[in-house]
Amino acid sequence: MIISMRRHSTRQEIDQVCERVRDFGYKIHSIEGEERVVIGVVGVGDVTPCLESIEAMPQVENAVRISAPYKFV
Repeated sequence: MIISMRRHSTRQEIDQVCERVRDFGYKIHSIEGEERVVIGVVGVGDVTPCLESIEAMPQVENAVRISAPYKFV
């Protein structure tokens, strides 16, 4: 999952999002630019509950799933 924070998010807002992601058991990779922070989320399992929780946070601009679960045939 990729999480885009709102422009000029504070350190506290970024830390809150990172903490919530870790609460779901995922690892984060933060990319910090001049105006925006993007957080990469890595882990195994269904990210739907985490994605929905993160999208509801006001400091998050966008959260996108980058892989879809597939069944082995």
